[in-house]
Amino acid sequence: MKNKFYIILSAAMIGLCCCLPVCSYAGTVKSAGGSAAEKSGSAQIMRVEKDGTVIVNTTSLCKDVIGFQAQTPVEIYIKGGKVSGIKALQNSETPQFFEQAAAVLGSWTGLTPAKGYSKKVDAVSGATYSSTALIENVRRGLKYASENKKN
Repeated sequence: MKNKFYIILSAAMIGLCCCLPVCSYAGTVKSAGGSAAEKSGSAQIMRVEKDGTVIVNTTSLCKDVIGFQAQTPVEIYIKGGKVSGIKALQNSETPQFFEQAAAVLGSWTGLTPAKGYSKKVDAVSGATYSSTALIENVRRGLKYASENKKN
């Protein structure tokens, strides 16, 4: 009887250990790395890197923009007056749908913030809420960058 208890307990512990990484990731898309401001939870809206890249973080700018489950903040990278990239930040969207939605993020590359703000981008079918929220985050971030130039 005692051996049976240990076998069940061991199986439960193995299952728990195997599940933990998956469970902690489920429903969350995490960005690689992360700035010090992002880690502290107090990301400033716009900052300039040493190489002149302007980074707009929409975490506090778009608190009211909700995807399917929660906020879908992004960081917009602007170099030489044009969008050089957009990175989705940590959020609580369902990963498989969010990956589809994140396909829209390349739509603004190479555009100035002013042109990017006015660009019409369609939502992704099957991930409508998430993609619509991402589009609104980018639009607001680009508008903010246009109105608050730092270089």
